[in-house]
Amino acid sequence: MGKLSIKERIIFRFILNERRVYKHWYSRFLICGIDLDRIRRVISRIKNFYGWCAEWSKEGDFLEKQAEDALSHSNTYTARCLFHEAAGCFHIGQHVYFIDIERKNEAQERARENYRRAIELYEEERRSGKIEVKPDELQDFVGEETRL
Repeated sequence: MGKLSIKERIIFRFILNERRVYKHWYSRFLICGIDLDRIRRVISRIKNFYGWCAEWSKEGDFLEKQAEDALSHSNTYTARCLFHEAAGCFHIGQHVYFIDIERKNEAQERARENYRRAIELYEEERRSGKIEVKPDELQDFVGEETRL
């Protein structure tokens, strides 16, 4: 981590907190697939923004271990969900975290790895991204006015 200016230290220590900023990011975190109770629990452990990435990475590690445990018991659905949530935690950890670029990059890599592991647990036909649609079904969906 490089040397921070006085303005950066004030912002990271006193301005970036639950009451002023974090609560406005909740919708973004929910879209990442993180449970609201988990969001509140992790954020309550963050004393100031310096610990942001570390706390989210700890939570991601915890979820990743749970996913691996579920996978070892052949529970692919639970493992897939947990890998997705772990990826979300790592993603949130690196969100606007430019204090330590190495830690940010590591969190990004862990997010990608967990997303990859989750996607691998989908059935092959769901992973391909192809959707079979018959022309008649498409016309029924689109409507009468679009027919030639």
